[in-house]
Amino acid sequence: IPGVMGCASGSTVPGRKGRGPRGSMKVVGLAVSILLTLALSQNPPPRRSLRPNLRLSMMHTKLKNDPPTPQPDAAKKLASGTTYTATSKRPVRNTTEKKKRPMDDLIDSLPIRVTNVFDGTSTEEANEQKDPVPHPNGYNVYTIAGDPFKAGTDSVDGKGTLARFNSPGGKVGIAKDGSIYVADSHNHRIRKINPEGETSTIAGLPYEGYMDGMGSWSLFSYPYAVAVGPDDCIYVSDMGNSAIRKITPDRNVSTLYSDYMSQRLSDDQTLEYFPKIHPRMKANVGIDIRDSGEVIVATALGNNVLSIDPDILTVHVIAGYGTPSDHFTLHPSRFDHGWKDGPSFQSLLCRPQGLCVDQFGDILIADSWNEALRKLSWEKREINTLAGNGEYSTARDGYARLSEFGGLWDCAVCKRTNRIYMADKMNNKIRVLTPDGKVSTIAGRRKGHLDGIGLQSLFNLPGGVTVDERDGSLLVTDAGNHCIRRIKVDDTLFD
Repeated sequence: IPGVMGCASGSTVPGRKGRGPRGSMKVVGLAVSILLTLALSQNPPPRRSLRPNLRLSMMHTKLKNDPPTPQPDAAKKLASGTTYTATSKRPVRNTTEKKKRPMDDLIDSLPIRVTNVFDGTSTEEANEQKDPVPHPNGYNVYTIAGDPFKAGTDSVDGKGTLARFNSPGGKVGIAKDGSIYVADSHNHRIRKINPEGETSTIAGLPYEGYMDGMGSWSLFSYPYAVAVGPDDCIYVSDMGNSAIRKITPDRNVSTLYSDYMSQRLSDDQTLEYFPKIHPRMKANVGIDIRDSGEVIVATALGNNVLSIDPDILTVHVIAGYGTPSDHFTLHPSRFDHGWKDGPSFQSLLCRPQGLCVDQFGDILIADSWNEALRKLSWEKREINTLAGNGEYSTARDGYARLSEFGGLWDCAVCKRTNRIYMADKMNNKIRVLTPDGKVSTIAGRRKGHLDGIGLQSLFNLPGGVTVDERDGSLLVTDAGNHCIRRIKVDDTLFD
């Protein structure tokens, strides 16, 4: 720099006395700063974007040579056909594509032996159709009782959607005259929907307890499911009390069997004693009645199925001989309590929730935590798996043993068409197993409430399904929506 001499030896700048080496270095630094400022003002560095890999360009659909920068009248151009295209150096991930599991390709390539679930005949065919789609117009879903937007804790009676329920439980019972009996679980009451759609309360009070008596003088604790017997009596799976309750046509409530009682009063008011040694009934949930009168009960924490003879008061375990559970766990494994087919006295279940009796007297079991539909042959005393491969998933349709569920909660069989309907609770779907051995989804697609045709409808935790044999329609207890739904089936589309 001109005028600076001998900076290293301590000489000073002419005309500025008293400055030593430190002052000379300050002058040098100032000069360098000035030169850098002048250079940067002429060639500024590129400004970094917050997202350097993403840029927006506007391209007119008619004029391909428009400049790539947005114009002041961009809104007008957008209305007249201008499109904005986002381009990125990074590939955009397809979030809708389902990630395939390692075994999917192998499973899809294997031939399938299709077994008729009723007569046992089987044929082998190629696995070409993994997701069979049902007829879209075959199932019409509509609400018959309860309001999904106004859950009532006081069990309001009324017609149609004017009635109020609070998390109705599992299967409903259907009487010969078409009346529907519902376990209003969180209201601790038993409700009746007559053929005209009027809902009334026939037993229980809006708080839990345990007491036999007439109608509203009786008490229940989280009643879960209801079945109507051949004697026109109503049988209730009183889960909170670990008891099976019986309601006669004149609304007299009594205890058929209890895990904690040693005696009871019979219908003729004589004292009867329970067996001294009997299987524990832990968290009794699903219930159904055989034509011969036996009461069949699924116990979720007992991991078994019980048969109760109401005449001679005997109780037997007919399926599931694994270890009982002390409490519910959030994600139990089927290996904790087992999944085993074969002779019923060796069979294993894991959290069976629902069941039904088919036209042959056999028992169909919704083995919930095994995510499988099991069948117990009453005569042979053997249990087999009809559907489900044990995987918890978002409702994979297909051949029965390759299908998957996400909370198989209940099942019901249409004795006229041999179709088995299933409530896939956590997937908010209703599924069907046809006699040719294929599972498909007939209603529901995600959580919500919407009446409509087939897959257009929405459910919220459907926990029970029952077939009305008068017309083949389905009754669904939509627990999360606090209402009862009916699915009308058009059988002409399946001929």
